[in-house]
Amino acid sequence: MDVTSLLGRRQNLECDVKSPSGAAQNYTGKLWTTGDKGRSTLSATIAKGMTMEMSAIYKDGTMSMWSYMNGNLVMAKTLNEADADKEPVTAEQKAQAEQYKSKMILNCHPWTPDMSKFETPAGVTFTPMELPTR
Repeated sequence: MDVTSLLGRRQNLECDVKSPSGAAQNYTGKLWTTGDKGRSTLSATIAKGMTMEMSAIYKDGTMSMWSYMNGNLVMAKTLNEADADKEPVTAEQKAQAEQYKSKMILNCHPWTPDMSKFETPAGVTFTPMELPTR
C-alpha cells in the first residue's frame, strides 16, 4: 500500500513509515490520515552527521512542504493540486516516484485524529512552489 491509497481510504490512520532494508536512502517517520487530509514527517541521515527532517501536509487541495537540515529550516513551499497537474513530468520521473512509493514500508493502525497535526508550523513562511512551464 502507498500513501495515495491510504488517502483514498479516507480513514483515520496513524502509520509508522520506514525505508526497506538495503534502500539507497534510509528514512523513518510517521504518517497520519483523516478524511481527505494527510500529514507525513520523515527523518533521514543524508551524510555523516547531517540529518534531514521532511514534513508535508495535504489538505483542501494544497500540499505544504517544509524541511529542516540539522535543525535549520531549508525549505517551505506550497503546491496547489491544480498547479501540480500542469507540471511536466517525464516517464522516468513517474517511474521513480512509483518505485519510491511502492517500496515504503507502512505499519498502520486506527487513531483518534488530532487536528493540530494538519496545521502548518507557526513562524514558518511558505512560498508557492514555482513549476517549470511547458
